[in-house]
Amino acid sequence: FYPDGETEEINAARKLYANALAALNCRPESTFVHIQRTYHRLALENHPDKNDNKEAATEKFQKIVGAYEIVKNYHFVLKESSELLN
Repeated sequence: FYPDGETEEINAARKLYANALAALNCRPESTFVHIQRTYHRLALENHPDKNDNKEAATEKFQKIVGAYEIVKNYHFVLKESSELLN
């Protein structure tokens, strides 16, 4: 049994999206514009070329980029789907 009565695959996608938002310090109700701004700020702060500890910065930077890609793809699919349905 799944919490919302849906398939396990949908729940996994929701959890992945929620974890990606958490990595970007965003909330589920955040707009995509807010998410983009937060991503750019975090990417600049954690860029390996701007930090003394390049190894730790690289790891954090890759996590931020990966999380943003997940969120961006999620929003892209939602936008395309809503355009097809309307």
